[in-house]
Amino acid sequence: MNSTYQVQSTHYANVALASAHAIVDDLIARADRLAPRFSEETLEAGASNPRPGADSPRRRQVWDMHAEALGWNLIADHVDAVIAAKRYEANGVDYAVALEYTDLGPGTTKTHARVTPILPDAPAGLIPGTRVVWEAPAFLPSGGFTDATVKRTGTVMFAAGHVLTIRPDDAFDANSRVRLAPQDVTPI
Repeated sequence: MNSTYQVQSTHYANVALASAHAIVDDLIARADRLAPRFSEETLEAGASNPRPGADSPRRRQVWDMHAEALGWNLIADHVDAVIAAKRYEANGVDYAVALEYTDLGPGTTKTHARVTPILPDAPAGLIPGTRVVWEAPAFLPSGGFTDATVKRTGTVMFAAGHVLTIRPDDAFDANSRVRLAPQDVTPI
């Protein structure tokens, strides 16, 4: 997870726990066991105290656990965001969490949590929601292939490492996905 509270992505959360609130409580309890006094200081400061250096690995882990707990707390009331974060954690994918606010009129705002995978080695611009085009083999009516190619378009749904998961525009059902390498597509 990576949130505005964190210096770097960490993966200390036990995603097998039932809720984000349970994950937050578990992270804090584990941090308390590692370095009780520093844990309390970090908790009270909301992880705004300086992050310890490499000479204090135990304190650094405590600080990181509190910062990660704050990130989980940020999305805890947004079920879809928690499900997405747990899925990314289970798959070993770095991701970022953030809250977006929409003004609905005088004194009324709507909060939406966003969970986005971090793509360290994917080309710039190939984030979820990006429209792309690629060439694919043409199918014969009998179900075979030809040497001809057709241009297909779609939307990047998920990007991790060197694989993009794309929902094609011409898919037969809403669950159809295509997996391609980033160099095989062009953003449109």
